[in-house]
Amino acid sequence: MKKLTLLIVLALIIQAYVSSQPCLPQGITFNTQAMIDNFQINHPNCTEIEGIVLIYGDDITNLNGLNVLTSIGAGLTIGNYLSGTPNLTSLTGLDNITSIGGILSIGYNNTLTSLTGLDNLTSIGGNLEIRNNAALTILTGLDNVTSIGGELEIENNSALTILTGLDNVTYIGGGLYINNSALTSLTGLANVTSIGGYLGIYENDALTSLTGIDNINSIWGTLSIGYNATLTSLTGLDNVTAIGGNLHINYNATLTSLTGLNNINATSIDNLYIWHNISLSTCEVESICDYLASPNGGISIQDNAPGCNNPSEVANACGFNLPCLPEGITFSTQTEIDNFQFNYPNCTEIEGDVEINGDYITNLYGLNVLTTFMGDVVIRENEALTSLTGLQGVTSIGGVLEIENNSALTSLIGLDNVTSIGGNLWIRENDALTSLTGLDNVTSIGGNLWIRENDALTSLTGLDNWTTIGENLVISENATLTSLTGLDNVTSIGGVLFISENPALTSLTGLDNVTSIGGNLWIRENAVLTSLTGLDNLITIWGNLFIEDTEALTSLTGLDNVTSVGNLLIWNNASLISLAGLESITFIEADIAIGNSYYGGNPSLTSLTGLDNLTSIGGDFYIERNAALTNLTGLDNLTSIGGGFCIYNNAALTSLTGLDSIDAGSIDDLYICDNNSLSTCEVQSVCDYLASPNGGISIHDNDSGCNSQAEVEAACEAGWVPNINFESEFSIYPNPAKKEIFISSKNGAIIKEVNIYNQIGHKVLYEKIITNTIDVSMLQQGMYIIELVLNESKIREKLTIR
Repeated sequence: MKKLTLLIVLALIIQAYVSSQPCLPQGITFNTQAMIDNFQINHPNCTEIEGIVLIYGDDITNLNGLNVLTSIGAGLTIGNYLSGTPNLTSLTGLDNITSIGGILSIGYNNTLTSLTGLDNLTSIGGNLEIRNNAALTILTGLDNVTSIGGELEIENNSALTILTGLDNVTYIGGGLYINNSALTSLTGLANVTSIGGYLGIYENDALTSLTGIDNINSIWGTLSIGYNATLTSLTGLDNVTAIGGNLHINYNATLTSLTGLNNINATSIDNLYIWHNISLSTCEVESICDYLASPNGGISIQDNAPGCNNPSEVANACGFNLPCLPEGITFSTQTEIDNFQFNYPNCTEIEGDVEINGDYITNLYGLNVLTTFMGDVVIRENEALTSLTGLQGVTSIGGVLEIENNSALTSLIGLDNVTSIGGNLWIRENDALTSLTGLDNVTSIGGNLWIRENDALTSLTGLDNWTTIGENLVISENATLTSLTGLDNVTSIGGVLFISENPALTSLTGLDNVTSIGGNLWIRENAVLTSLTGLDNLITIWGNLFIEDTEALTSLTGLDNVTSVGNLLIWNNASLISLAGLESITFIEADIAIGNSYYGGNPSLTSLTGLDNLTSIGGDFYIERNAALTNLTGLDNLTSIGGGFCIYNNAALTSLTGLDSIDAGSIDDLYICDNNSLSTCEVQSVCDYLASPNGGISIHDNDSGCNSQAEVEAACEAGWVPNINFESEFSIYPNPAKKEIFISSKNGAIIKEVNIYNQIGHKVLYEKIITNTIDVSMLQQGMYIIELVLNESKIREKLTIR
């Protein structure tokens, strides 16, 4: 008997398991009535669908075949925008479902009048979306739902008048969005105390109040109420104390007051937007007043009724004045300038950015009450503006001052009382501007000073009291600028000094007191600049020194006190004959380029005198395309290079003498190419490098004796012949020679014999001298040593055979 009882119990357990089990993890789509009717046959014992369930189709009229379902795991969608269920009038058939793990979406069901059938549903794990159900008048059927894990969106249900049916909902994990043209009340949401995302109440044309959401105390996103044509008050939001985003109140035509928002903590509001509420005149509730007094973000209040038409009006109603226009302002007409004091009473300090930009603006008189611009000021493209008079009350500009493309502006008078500019100063393309008078009381700026393309500007007078420039100083493309007078009191420039393309600039006088430049010094394309005098007190350049394309510059005198630079780049200066002026430089941190294979060399440069005290270079060394350079004297004290060494296309260079002291171990790569006259390359540093190279070697297209790596190595090996005399009492010519040479004595000394040695030290010609002519036609092209034996001495010189 006991065994029989045990078997019966076990059978009942197995039957219960078999008759109720999860199924369809991949979900299922019902798009015909037959699929619904046959569900229990096709999927016996399936009561808990794990996947997503989609229901749509024109012939679906009822859901009775789904009455065995108790839960849906991933989500349930009934109707969609592509194909609704136009003949479904009821949700009966879903009566046993108690939970949906994901989204519940009911939409585009034109004959559905209620949600009866969902009566046993208690929780929704995702969003609840009810939209575009034209006949739905009430939400009855959701009465037992207590929590919604995602968003609640009820929109475009044109017959829905009330939210009854949601009365037991206490938790919404996401946002709440309500948009229904016939909705008259929010009754049904009384038990909701917190919204996990945004609250949006939009385009509810029949909604007159927000009563029904009275118990909400926190919103964790944006609060947005807009386009509600008959909404007269915000009563219903009285218990909200915090929001987690922006506050938008927009296009509510009959709204007269913001009462209802009083208790929101202003620090919880990110940005404030109150727009186009044409009846709204009372905005001075506590939360708004507190936000205006200490904003966290942007403020835009406009196009409401008087009293709430701009931030200043609201602040005045709150009992204080604002630093006005935190969002800034643009003046594009003369009328806007003229009416400024009327439109913004008591506004003397503009907090945001200001732009003045209009073809027909002729004067700025209407701005004469202003004392401070806290942001940027842009005065741009005002064709008729001749003066800045009207700004004479301004003492400080917190950001950038940009004065650009004002074709009739002749001076900066009007800015006379400005003492500080926190950002950049840009003065550009003002064709009639002749001086900078008007900036006389400014002593420093925090950013860049750019003076560019002002065709009538002849001097920088007006900057006379400036002592420091925080960042870069750019003076460029000013067609008639002849002098930098006006910068006389500047002692330091925090960034780059860039002087370029000023075709009338003859000197740098005016920079006489500058002692340090925090970035590069770049001087280029100033066609008549003949010297760098004016930089005489400059000691420190923390960046690079560029001198390029300055046609009339003959020397670098003026840089005499500079001791070190980053890169030293000097190229394409047509008249530069020496590097005099660089005598104090002992160290170059990075590269040095005297001439450039792409940009061009210095065609008049004859020597490197000026670099005499240079001892080390941290990077590469380039000597390129200097057509008149005959020798490298001036580099005699250079002992180390931290990179490659390139000597390229210097047509008159004959010898590398001057490089003797460089430690070959400091050279990475060696390039000696296309120097047509260069025959003497066997200096100590080159010989040592060839004997033990650290990198690449390229030697070619030079003169005989230095026309290949092998020739230079041979010349280095021939160095055992001592005491080569480059200036002796004998003359040997021609040298280079082809067929014969002539030897003449300058003091009558007698030559006993002549010996000629090849590059590896072998004697290839011997003659007892009888005449002063020696036949060398049998010798191969290359470099040789000729030895003249006298009574008591020997004289040796290099001989080149072509």
